Amino acid sequence: MSDSNKGVQITDYKVGITHQNDNLRLVLDTPYFSEINNYYCNIKKEGEPVKQHLTLNGLLERLNTIKHKLSKNNSISILKGLYQDGTSGVFCYESVPFLFFDIDIKKGENEHLLDSYANSKVFTKLLDIGVLVWRSDSGKGMAGVLYTPHLKDIKNIDRTKHLAIGNAITDYLTKTLKVNAKFDKAQNKFRQVRYLALQQEKINFT
Repeated sequence: MSDSNKGVQITDYKVGITHQNDNLRLVLDTPYFSEINNYYCNIKKEGEPVKQHLTLNGLLERLNTIKHKLSKNNSISILKGLYQDGTSGVFCYESVPFLFFDIDIKKGENEHLLDSYANSKVFTKLLDIGVLVWRSDSGKGMAGVLYTPHLKDIKNIDRTKHLAIGNAITDYLTKTLKVNAKFDKAQNKFRQVRYLALQQEKINFT
């Protein structure tokens, strides 16, 4: 079994957030994510809802083997957690200790990060916090995976709590860890698709 020696552990205690920068040993070959058919609509002829389960290594490989810019029609769609027989939250049979994050950068939203220096500074900061950090489709935006051990026990029925914890975590990143960006809070939901994008440089564990 492979493991990673670096990451940030973010734990909640009634939505109070603490973190530690100690080296973590994350198992990289355990399935944590579901690659889904984003257009599945519960009709058999539309294909299987879940294409495959991915480990951290598998997610990294999917990112690094994208050869062309993807359109919505052929996007790689990932859900955190293990899903079977469907793609809504009720079909998640195992939740996991991770949270996706997303920072959109465009006119009117994180506009200050259109500046290359400011953008690079935030990206570098996230490399010290996340397990994986990559670029979104625009090449300017940022996305990634945080290690959040308490979320492993949160199920779809507790999705309101999941959202509250996720919001507290991204607020903590902005206010306490001084990540100079506004996070897309949609990624803090229990069930939210994360799209992968073509990377200009090889991504690795941070």
